[in-house]
Amino acid sequence: MDLPGKKVVFLDDWRFDGSVVPFATQCLWYDGSAFPIAQPQNQPGKLGHILYRGTAPIFATTKSDDMQHLVAAGTPNPHSGVPLDANASMVLRRLKLYFFTIPMAKPTHAVPYCARCFAGLIREYCVNTL
Repeated sequence: MDLPGKKVVFLDDWRFDGSVVPFATQCLWYDGSAFPIAQPQNQPGKLGHILYRGTAPIFATTKSDDMQHLVAAGTPNPHSGVPLDANASMVLRRLKLYFFTIPMAKPTHAVPYCARCFAGLIREYCVNTL
């Protein structure tokens, strides 16, 4: 609901499945396409859906095990060339994955709250990427 107008999106402990946001909507969102967002019907002046056309960068954290399952489901089978789960494959093609393998020390000072600073922090501490 609060997505329109945001400069950056941070999804903490996100699950890359269709239980909260359908895979088709996730694919549109991750590749920067417009998609509909339902508005609450119990607020004055809010009716129907809005079409989100934002370009806010998306950062998501998730459990390593869950991401490994998504990667396994979306990777093409070497014999058939077809992934086990087409939805997982489509979502994976739109993601840039970073795996944290080195613990980060707690900062000694306040970290600025801006998209550029956060992206720099992510890049600095990422060891492996897919």
